[in-house]
Amino acid sequence: MAYGIFLVLHSIVRWVVVVAGVAVVASCIRAKAKGSSYQPIHRTLGTVFVSGVHLNVVLGLILYVALSPTTQLAFADVGAAMKASTLRFFLVEHPFGMLVGTALVTVGSATVKRTVDDAKKLSRAVTYFGAGLLMILLSIPWPFYPAGRPLFWLPF
Repeated sequence: MAYGIFLVLHSIVRWVVVVAGVAVVASCIRAKAKGSSYQPIHRTLGTVFVSGVHLNVVLGLILYVALSPTTQLAFADVGAAMKASTLRFFLVEHPFGMLVGTALVTVGSATVKRTVDDAKKLSRAVTYFGAGLLMILLSIPWPFYPAGRPLFWLPF
């Protein structure tokens, strides 16, 4: 039961992350192209994006370490898991890509907050949030991946 609840929450928060990430990157690109300044909406979108990423990391770690039958199976025989694409994806590839994405958006958020010049804030937001979002998007188990999951995960 706990596994299903956490998996549904992890799936829902994924969409918050994707939407907020696309929104902050697109709005910063648009502002940069227009020569506009860094606005409160950029900060709000960035905060939602980074907070969603951090929340999903916590949910994902709970799934990874304690609740997921997939990772429990993989941990039982790591050598065999590395030879099975689905198990390898959830044991290594998914968490590694997500942690890299999380690091990029976290460093980006801190860098943007410390930057004074608006044009540099926008450029840094696009660079860090864009790279982090790309890593996150590449690490999501999309339905067309061999280890794919449904777009909306409802295991009940």
